[in-house]
Amino acid sequence: MDRAISDLAPLSASSASAGFSLLELYRDVKTGHAAEAIEIFEQKRELFRAQLGHRQADAWVLLARAFDMVNRAAEAAQAYAKATLLSPISELQWRLPRDSCHATAIQPGHCPHGDTRLISVTLPSRVFAET
Repeated sequence: MDRAISDLAPLSASSASAGFSLLELYRDVKTGHAAEAIEIFEQKRELFRAQLGHRQADAWVLLARAFDMVNRAAEAAQAYAKATLLSPISELQWRLPRDSCHATAIQPGHCPHGDTRLISVTLPSRVFAET
């Protein structure tokens, strides 16, 4: 599968796809290229937000795994907390491989407005706003 993803032609800027970028992110995490995964996430962050809505939680949990791989625990914890604000842990574990979601010492995010299942897809712009 990794070879098939690598063989895909690069997309032009006008046809940028968050789904394709998520596959790139997954590939880099799965193959142990954490630095490249972090770079892809930073480059595609707004694309993920615009096109994936609450499913950008997948990108955040992959980012958390990439940070974990390079021993950046604090950043891994922040990314994991953001992922769990957007999607229940059980959903993240179901959609992504076990090694992408392991977080033994990392706590899920706490939603100050109550049950995280009620968060609308407009919340990420407020939660993830740059400070």
